[in-house]
Amino acid sequence: MAEETGVQARHESASIWTQLLLAYGVHKSLIFFRVPLTAAVTPKVVKFLRARGWNIGKKASSVANTPAK
Repeated sequence: MAEETGVQARHESASIWTQLLLAYGVHKSLIFFRVPLTAAVTPKVVKFLRARGWNIGKKASSVANTPAK
């Protein structure tokens, strides 16, 4: 029982800065998974949203870009 208390005390002694630094390091080390996954998923999401009527990534109509006379 005393051994459990010592282990628990060690886990609680980690500062918030240590936890943030570890979380940031893990986040940055996963870039090799995050970037290709985002590049693969984004076009499919845009296609899905366009099919639902969202105007994503499309240029404005030529009427709106015409200068007034």
